[in-house]
Amino acid sequence: MYTIDDLIKAGKSQVRHTADLMTAYMGLFKEKFGREPDCAGCTFNNDWNRLITYSNQKNQKIMSDPNITFQLRDKSKIYSYDFQHKNGRMIRTRVYGHMMSEEFAEKYLTEGNERQLQERKAEFKILPIKFIEEENLSNDILSKNTLKELQQLATEKKYPEDEWKKLKKEELIVFLEAKELEV
Repeated sequence: MYTIDDLIKAGKSQVRHTADLMTAYMGLFKEKFGREPDCAGCTFNNDWNRLITYSNQKNQKIMSDPNITFQLRDKSKIYSYDFQHKNGRMIRTRVYGHMMSEEFAEKYLTEGNERQLQERKAEFKILPIKFIEEENLSNDILSKNTLKELQQLATEKKYPEDEWKKLKKEELIVFLEAKELEV
C-alpha cells in the first residue's frame, strides 16, 4: 500500500498515468476527505493539490506560549475591544483567539462597560490568573452566607423557586452567580 509521501515522490503525472498509483491515490483521498473524487480524471488537478495541502498541514505544529494562563471557549473567533488612544481617538484592537496573548486578554477583560465585561468573561473556559483571584473574592462573599440566607436572596431577587429550591449551598451559589451574569 502506498502512502501520501510515496505518491508525492512519484509525482503528479506518474500517479495520473499509472493505474496502481491512481487506485492508491483514490483510496487515500477517500480516507482523508471521506469521499472519492466525483470524477477522478476531471478534477484530478484540484484534488491532487488538496491532498498535497492536507499532507503539508498535518506536519505543522502550533507553538503555544508557556506563559498563557487562560483558555478560551472558541479559539477560531476574532476577539476585539475598543480603547481611547492618548490623542482622543477610539481605536479597535482585535486578534484571533489562537493568537491571543496574556496582555491582550487582560485588556480585553478590563476595557468596556460592565455588560461587555461580563459577556467577555463568559467567553473564557479559564480566566487569566489576575481575574481568577478577583472572581474568588466575589465567590467568598456569597460563600460566607448560610443556605437559608442564599435562599432568601434568591427569593428577594424573584427567581423562580422551582429552579433553586432543591439546590445545595454550592449549587445555589453557582446559580446566583449565573443569574447575575444574565442581567
